[in-house]
Amino acid sequence: TESRVSRGGSGYRGEDQVSSLIFWKGRRRMATIPTATALWSLPDQMQMQSSAMTESRWSQVDKPEYGGGPWQVVGDDSQMVYVILQPGESVMAEPGGMLTSSPLVKASVDMGGCLLALKRCLCAGESFFRVHWTNTDTVQQSVSIGPPFAAKMVPVNLDQESGLNLKAKAWVASPGKNTEFDVVAASPMVCCCAGQGCCISTIKGSGTTFLGLGGTVIERELKAGEMIITDQPSVVAWGKDVKIDTRPVGDCMTMCCGGMGCFNVTLTGPGKVYLQSMSIEKSAASYKLLLMKGKQGQGVNIGIS
Repeated sequence: TESRVSRGGSGYRGEDQVSSLIFWKGRRRMATIPTATALWSLPDQMQMQSSAMTESRWSQVDKPEYGGGPWQVVGDDSQMVYVILQPGESVMAEPGGMLTSSPLVKASVDMGGCLLALKRCLCAGESFFRVHWTNTDTVQQSVSIGPPFAAKMVPVNLDQESGLNLKAKAWVASPGKNTEFDVVAASPMVCCCAGQGCCISTIKGSGTTFLGLGGTVIERELKAGEMIITDQPSVVAWGKDVKIDTRPVGDCMTMCCGGMGCFNVTLTGPGKVYLQSMSIEKSAASYKLLLMKGKQGQGVNIGIS
């Protein structure tokens, strides 16, 4: 007997009618395999996810599309920003952030003022110095910059923000020289229980600035009086008018056994907030746990066969 294959179903005329492949052996039908099930169900799944995000008013911002401007974010999980510099233009970045550079793009270092540098370094946990990469040629040149760990490069339009508060080490780079930094004191509860430290970095200016954030990055514009609750490591940036505070995660049993610590962070509008799903603290803690198990002779299973 010979095997043959025929096409069943009624084609692609409707979403409920799925084409199939029918396998025959002689006069006996051996199997019927739908060929369009995955192709037809995927758009529905994507639409459900999109609807859920839309209804909650969150938007994903870690995959910016190239709009033909002087910069482009490239990469998937560990991204970098590729910046085109016209003659005389520069980009300011964290020390050690440069990945590639044209030969005539020269580096210089400043502090942005000694007092401000001391406050950034000693109080807010930021770098003491900033590096400026400047095009000294008569034609356009390029430089690429990446975050200090495996993270997304998220562009933020400062023209649309009256100022942002930033988690330590969130800022990576800013094209041009129109970005201003400062440090403000945090309240005792935010300092001790919100994971932000005693001082918080602020940023304002014009143009685009880039933040290095881990995992999936989402943003949301909070209305006046609207509150959201999040875990401590997820909070990376919030508008100057957004009130940050803390509240207990629950009863004593939840605090001890819920895996979320004792306090969550509350953010109350109006203003924009940015959250990340995988902070560097979470990544470091997971790696540390694996290494500790390895040192204790338990072996480290990282899921690779």
